[in-house]
Amino acid sequence: MTNLIIDHIIPKKAEGTYYTIPFNVPDGLEWLLVTCSYEKIMKKTGKLNITGWFNRKANIVDFGLMDNHKRFIGWEGHLKKSSSFGTYSSIKEYNMNANTPGEWNIIIGVYVVPDDGLKVRYEIEFIPQQD
Repeated sequence: MTNLIIDHIIPKKAEGTYYTIPFNVPDGLEWLLVTCSYEKIMKKTGKLNITGWFNRKANIVDFGLMDNHKRFIGWEGHLKKSSSFGTYSSIKEYNMNANTPGEWNIIIGVYVVPDDGLKVRYEIEFIPQQD
């Protein structure tokens, strides 16, 4: 089964908002794994301070998922980078869910991004049912 990669740029104007990105889930899945990756620390924003470190500002983006019936499945804080769940088990942030085929949505919570936007990659692994 082919995995899916969604490369997305979050614009600065989206800061402070929530929105969704649709993706299609195929039939016959046992498990779904979603990984989110982006540059966590913005460029250096100042001179050396007393402790000798550059002042840095963190990019903060959370994500969650809705199934094809628009039901909320779970939510990740910005400190975690992946979620996984299936019909019979899940990580604690997500509800167990039958991975029914159709259009699902990644929910994006944008808190802090740089002025020129933030490149984010969502990797979705589809794990088929075992016979």
